[in-house]
Amino acid sequence: MAKSTSLTLFALVCICGHLYAVDPESVSTPVMVRLIDCMEADSTPPIQRNEYIGTEMRRVLMAPFTSLSSLCPADDDGYIHISVQKDLPPLEVNSLGLRLCYAYYEGPISLYAKQRKDYCFVSADALKKGDEIKLKPPGLPMPQVRIYARQVLPQTQSLVSKEVEIPENGRLDFAIALQRDWRIPRGAGAVFQIRIFENGKAATVFEETLQRSMYHEEPQWQERSVSLERYAGHSVRFAFNAEPVTGIDDPDAQFAYPLWANPILQGTKSGGGSNPPNIILIGLDTLRADRLGCYGYPRLTSPNIDAFAKKGILFEQAIASAPWTTPSFASIFTGLHPSRHQAGLFSKGFALNSQFVTLAEQARVTNRLTAAFTEGVCVRSQFGFSQGFDQYSDGVTPDKQKSGTAEKTMRDALAWLDSYGRLPFFLFVHSYECHMPYMAPSPWGLMFTASDCTDRAEEGAEWAVTDEEKRYVSDCYDGEIAYTDYWVGCFLDELKARQLLDNTIVVIFADHGEEFWEHDGIGHVTTLYDEVLHVPLIVYIPWVMSVPMRVKEQVAVADLFATLHDLLNLPLAEGLDSYSLLPLFMPNEDRPYARRFVASEMYYYEFDCLDALNFPFEWLKRSLRYPNFKYIISNKPNNLAEGTSLQLKQIPDEFLYHLSVDPDEQKDVHEERADTTVRLKGELLEFLGGTNPLQDVSDALPFERDNLKQEDMESLQALGYL
Repeated sequence: MAKSTSLTLFALVCICGHLYAVDPESVSTPVMVRLIDCMEADSTPPIQRNEYIGTEMRRVLMAPFTSLSSLCPADDDGYIHISVQKDLPPLEVNSLGLRLCYAYYEGPISLYAKQRKDYCFVSADALKKGDEIKLKPPGLPMPQVRIYARQVLPQTQSLVSKEVEIPENGRLDFAIALQRDWRIPRGAGAVFQIRIFENGKAATVFEETLQRSMYHEEPQWQERSVSLERYAGHSVRFAFNAEPVTGIDDPDAQFAYPLWANPILQGTKSGGGSNPPNIILIGLDTLRADRLGCYGYPRLTSPNIDAFAKKGILFEQAIASAPWTTPSFASIFTGLHPSRHQAGLFSKGFALNSQFVTLAEQARVTNRLTAAFTEGVCVRSQFGFSQGFDQYSDGVTPDKQKSGTAEKTMRDALAWLDSYGRLPFFLFVHSYECHMPYMAPSPWGLMFTASDCTDRAEEGAEWAVTDEEKRYVSDCYDGEIAYTDYWVGCFLDELKARQLLDNTIVVIFADHGEEFWEHDGIGHVTTLYDEVLHVPLIVYIPWVMSVPMRVKEQVAVADLFATLHDLLNLPLAEGLDSYSLLPLFMPNEDRPYARRFVASEMYYYEFDCLDALNFPFEWLKRSLRYPNFKYIISNKPNNLAEGTSLQLKQIPDEFLYHLSVDPDEQKDVHEERADTTVRLKGELLEFLGGTNPLQDVSDALPFERDNLKQEDMESLQALGYL
């Protein structure tokens, strides 16, 4: 029988400069509208803010603003005297007044018993009079009081969208919550309602009441979804309404404020082209490159990552900007050297300053949904890392009993993909699983060790003295890697099962590594040697991967910022320390890879010496690495005699390592190779733009955030940072 033939018209779709044939009749294109971005221009109050409920940040409609905390001096009797004009934020439109939360302040790094707080409401009329406000927190008087001010808006609210067309198979996804508890009475709550307006007619498509739990449970976002299939093809307006629950006489009931998060209209339309490529960043904390099979490690610690590397581009010499989490991830997210963004510095507020543009913000500009699933601590939402994300989950914070929760983090990310994976997205997944303490579950925990020191695992690693004990600690680290690799493999398998890998850029990388006594220490945050700076970096780009590739050139992990800008066809700002990696692997690239060296830095905190505001003394180390040489400079004494005052060294220590002949950095040659030392020191000075390689060279960043709370300090302590 002769085969029948048919002629089909195909469209050519361009994705990042590459053409694909698409049958417009057979393609159903996903459609997404962020309703938060298309509200009526004259709507009040302000309609977009980030709100942190439970362990997740969301972008929120109609959220009252809570000011950054401020410090007020207390008088001899423990009272603070607040000037309305100087100490409090101005009232917003429609504000009924300010709700103040205040407590005595012991400093940003003090670990103390649960802080006692008090609250008061100051009406708009009282604030307009401008009279001084006198308050006394509960507890033992201290010299400073920390105070927050929250706008109090009417609980009865209505916000109307512009007219939008409902797509085929349309649905509206959103989340609701009551604002994080500031002593809200039981039973207080709000009625949430969504109405659709079409041709002058209104219909209620959603209504639900949320009330404060009688058990005072931690509030969480409540996910909701409404089918809109019967409105397909119709142009409608949405009204988001809220009003208080009636019958609650407690005056504090007005503070049970309703929150709407991430209203996203999604569906499909016939014809069109393929989705633009998705992006998934998988950040594996504390993973050194030389413990993976694909980087030459003989043990079978990473079969899944190894298999992934065979499908992608592996960078053999990827160097981190810092030897610990906060500054390293901040450099990846901003393309800036740590000396410029200064995230992780206690004396600069610790958090990533909001003036810097992040990868997530840029991805959001391209109309991609942005989400992150992390394990908190050093990359918590309130430390600025949620900037640009529609949804940011801090997940389950590690503690002394368990260093990470890779399984839950990966499962949460997959659950999000079940809801939104058909839309263009930017997803960040981060796990501390490889971080100390090394306590992977069976069978991974003892997979590589014959020693029996399990009763010491919770103590970290400082207890290890003998060679056998040190081998046990190192072997347990390998077990953590194997456990992490297992869940990375599960995650990648699920991406394949969901048919996402054909149109998704996937990057697996680490922020820093880990030392195991190579330079007489254990862990990280104390040195700038390669065991803590040389990390894995593997990039998978579907339309490039005809054959796997290994790139030998030295690169920086922070180059991901410029590389992803390139892949998204976004312009790159000047003055960044990030260079596109595309010239190293993309065919037909005629420009060179612009990086000459990688600069890294770390601050070492002396927590036994605190200033008047309880900030720790800060030593500084900086390095500049070429493929053949590494230069390190430090103002921290190697040994500090007991009772010696903590002062910066007048003549800093300098080190030079000839990596070509001494890859383990065991022999300092800065004196015998004085010409190279002077040259690299000069290049570091030129890079920093200063006159001293250890000076603070950043612009004067405003001390914007004071977000180090008790639970943050406890989490940092659990991971060994305090």
